[in-house]
Amino acid sequence: MKKLILIVFLTGFLFNSCKILDDVTTFNIDLNSSFNIDANTVANTSYIIGLEIPTGDITTALENNNTHADLVDEINITNCIMNITSPNGGTFEFLEQITVFVNADGLTEKRIAWSSTLNSNNNITLILYTETNLKDYLTSDSFSIHVEGLNNQDLTEDYHVDLDMSFVVNAQLVGR
Repeated sequence: MKKLILIVFLTGFLFNSCKILDDVTTFNIDLNSSFNIDANTVANTSYIIGLEIPTGDITTALENNNTHADLVDEINITNCIMNITSPNGGTFEFLEQITVFVNADGLTEKRIAWSSTLNSNNNITLILYTETNLKDYLTSDSFSIHVEGLNNQDLTEDYHVDLDMSFVVNAQLVGR
């Protein structure tokens, strides 16, 4: 009977330990950038805007979570929101569609978020393309993110837009 109790206790302990370890090896990374859509952009014109995303942000986040790029199993996007910071009262009514892509050397460009149902608010939550593991892109030596937009109206003033993205990372711990 004592052996049975010990086995049940140890089994429960091992399952809980694995769950705790899984929680430790899963964490979020937030990447933020901003871009401008210039005045005098004409209706029915598409444009591409490259974003400044320091790759050091990823490396630092991995190090802060006691792992590094070669121990990452998976990275998936969980959130992508665009906010107009100027002009005051600006809305996304001028956009027909917007798409966010990620690129890395030697890899095919991937669409990670988009929207074609834009509204009169000053922020939008983009639809996420969550079926793609972005590990190879975000852990590469150099990656870039760019935005492609299509206007349905002429713009008469500059728009400043913040882009906030969140990713969930599943990784192994260093020394595991």
